[in-house]
Amino acid sequence: MPLPKMSPRMFLELGMDVKGVAHQRSGRRRNVGRFIAWYGTEPYICSIVRDKLVISGYLHGHKGEPKHFLWALHFLKCYSTEANNAASVGGVDEKTFRKHAWFYAKGIASLVTSVVSITPSISCNCSSCAQEAAPLDCCFCTGPMGK
Repeated sequence: MPLPKMSPRMFLELGMDVKGVAHQRSGRRRNVGRFIAWYGTEPYICSIVRDKLVISGYLHGHKGEPKHFLWALHFLKCYSTEANNAASVGGVDEKTFRKHAWFYAKGIASLVTSVVSITPSISCNCSSCAQEAAPLDCCFCTGPMGK
């Protein structure tokens, strides 16, 4: 049986529940802001990425729940100790948090070529990285574009 789709609204409500905050209908903008602060992205993006995990077959046979996907996003955003992470998502034990958060974090990483897309507009002249880079400071250099 295929996994059910999760709409952005469903992710927003789930994200509020995971953090123990009552979902307030009148404050949708505030709730989305809180969601982004906790998980590092919008509910819409969560819906897309989880759908890609389902389509790719990564979740096949995994008994995880959508809330575990949010645990992984929280882990990736905060990168705190296991005890803090586990406590901040509802007081689960560290082993449970680690199992599910890492499973989804690895799944998200496996999608990097289909989700993250960089279209460089100029090449970096830095000899230490020799990569394509956006017209901003090179990530490996000390100055703009390797100067």
